[in-house]
Amino acid sequence: MTFLESLAAIFAFLASLVSGVISSGKSVVTTPAEVKAARIYLSSETTFPTIGTILPIDIKLNADGLTLSAAAVRVVYKYVGTLALLPQDADSFKEGIQARENFALLEQGWAFPVNEIILDTDSRLIMVDFAAVNLNPEGFASSEDVTLATMDMWVTSLAPKLTFNFDKTQTKVISKEGSEVKLQLNPGEFSVR
Repeated sequence: MTFLESLAAIFAFLASLVSGVISSGKSVVTTPAEVKAARIYLSSETTFPTIGTILPIDIKLNADGLTLSAAAVRVVYKYVGTLALLPQDADSFKEGIQARENFALLEQGWAFPVNEIILDTDSRLIMVDFAAVNLNPEGFASSEDVTLATMDMWVTSLAPKLTFNFDKTQTKVISKEGSEVKLQLNPGEFSVR
């Protein structure tokens, strides 16, 4: 159990304890409030990429109206046989391979402390680690889809199905209050013809 989960459990216990002490002894049946969930997913405007072109894959966030302070994303693409995609570096001045950050978010108080694409040919995978932190005191609230970053992939060979999955243990969204937000993760599936 992480520190945030422990802290949330303590607050929940204290809240239930206080409500039990203050209550008048009458039982009241309440329906739990609907829990909102943020959503992180991958998308591309390129429907069917071809060999020799770039497949831009957007890392998207929909906060569902929640006020957020941070997001950490790990995307993994495991391949069998020939590597159909080669990650392209968005910033040659930084060490390693970088995703293309959405610079429009900088004006909304976002910073991107982690941005790394790892190509591991021994393990036959591409792994993307990306983190975004909102530094505004009021946090970030939106119900619209927002592109956090774009992974530009050079298409090198045919592939009927390319599946990018989120690592559920390393992909998290944190609310402005500091608690982990319920998260819906949708893998990205693409094909090269």
